[in-house]
Amino acid sequence: MKPDTRVAIVTASYDVEETDLPFGKRWGQQRITLTAEHLEALRTGQLLALDVLDEYVVLVGLDKSDDREKRPKLSDKRFRRLREEGRP
Repeated sequence: MKPDTRVAIVTASYDVEETDLPFGKRWGQQRITLTAEHLEALRTGQLLALDVLDEYVVLVGLDKSDDREKRPKLSDKRFRRLREEGRP
């Protein structure tokens, strides 16, 4: 599957006024932080509607085409423990 060039994983926030990376010149930015509840919604097939700069809406969904066999099963003790601790 060809990677989506509209999505980049970065290690830190950056100032769009100071740098062109990763998408070239942009004129605004907004940081959105997802919670465990948001991640769980994505895992269950729901979409997240994100308000961007009070002007745009971005819909975020989870690509489920990855290898599902590598994911923990609901019966996996480690998975249950993480969920009990409130972690995704």
